[in-house]
Amino acid sequence: MNGGEEARHKLVLSKLVEAYGIELAPEPPYSAPADPLRAWMLTGYSECIDSFFAFGLFEAARQSGYFPEALVETFEPVKTFEPVIQEEARHILFFANWVAWYRRSLPWYRKPWFLAKTASV
Repeated sequence: MNGGEEARHKLVLSKLVEAYGIELAPEPPYSAPADPLRAWMLTGYSECIDSFFAFGLFEAARQSGYFPEALVETFEPVKTFEPVIQEEARHILFFANWVAWYRRSLPWYRKPWFLAKTASV
């Protein structure tokens, strides 16, 4: 589910870049991670951190008055920013619920390993 959502984001951003005539280098071929669980954990926790800072930075930009009002209004909660927040919140909630489910479903002898792996991410 999350992979499909991120692929949609990639498509939207590629269209935005294309609309502004920005040329990007070809994307390198994707190679599967050596440790898929660690890669998924990094992705999930990065989503949480990314959202925390992105929303805070947006609010700081809004309060600073540095950006044109028309640009800031594009992301006002009443208009379009709220769906963005809700979408990111769904990603975080999905990941947090997955971590809880996965930890709960592990046999008792694998839980310490998972907790150690989680702490190292």
